[in-house]
Amino acid sequence: MKIHHRCSPDAVETSIHERVVQDVTRALSSIVTRDDRFVVNDSQWFIRRGSGRPTPCVMNAAKFLSQTFQRTIEDECHWEKHKELAGQEIDAYVELPGAGRKHRIPANVLFLDFFRLWCDRAAPEDVRKEFLACWHRFVQVGLSKLTETAKPFRQFFEITWAGDIPIRVGLEFETGNIASSFRALDKLETLFVTGLIDYGVFITSIDKEHAAAKIWPPSNRNGSFAELENRYYRQNRTVPLWEFGFEPDAFDHSAPYFNNTSLYKPVLTGRTVKHQDVTYDVFLRGNEKLLRRVSPQ
Repeated sequence: MKIHHRCSPDAVETSIHERVVQDVTRALSSIVTRDDRFVVNDSQWFIRRGSGRPTPCVMNAAKFLSQTFQRTIEDECHWEKHKELAGQEIDAYVELPGAGRKHRIPANVLFLDFFRLWCDRAAPEDVRKEFLACWHRFVQVGLSKLTETAKPFRQFFEITWAGDIPIRVGLEFETGNIASSFRALDKLETLFVTGLIDYGVFITSIDKEHAAAKIWPPSNRNGSFAELENRYYRQNRTVPLWEFGFEPDAFDHSAPYFNNTSLYKPVLTGRTVKHQDVTYDVFLRGNEKLLRRVSPQ
């Protein structure tokens, strides 16, 4: 699988960052369909429904991707899958040990003084979003060491001992449509602003051209980062995220398809059907009849 690490939270501890990237990469790389690669068969298939007219059908199950990912991240990386937090279920969750020594700004008038100076220097477009991001970064979580952007404000920071307080990371792996992607992002945002996670991870296909509309029929409208970008998905988001996009290693019409749990290939019956001067070979997928266009191409 081709993995695109799009961005990471600002000022996250190095050990936390390396662990999250390593675990997500390992879990995504476990999704394979041929040897050690994620090769997708993007041939077009049809099925006859009520009207009798052949319509495009889904050959690859999104659940195969999410279940393989969750199994690996739980069994090999020791995250908790299907974690419920305050009535919200997320795909995976982990608590990681943070650095004991922290640079923090006290949650009092000092933070307001700091934030006024910070805005003078940073000139943020969205002051509310910047306030929440700074509050999380500098007051709630703190820095294991001062970043270059924070060093000019060192007089506001105090060195504290965080003890055994863990860093909490929630993850959403989204293979549904664009509305599902926004629901997943909203879930991470809600858990962050209510103080139940410190960071989020969001994963979806990188774009339609090389991923979503090739793995599944374009009519399914599976979401992607390209579509999210067109809809300004980062507006009003304060949760600090790792973002990962994925796409297949290759496309091959001889590759197997994948259902919820395993790989498969339709079985040719030797029969054909015709609809409006188009001929189709008939295949079986279990008890289900599938059609593949023969002529005209």
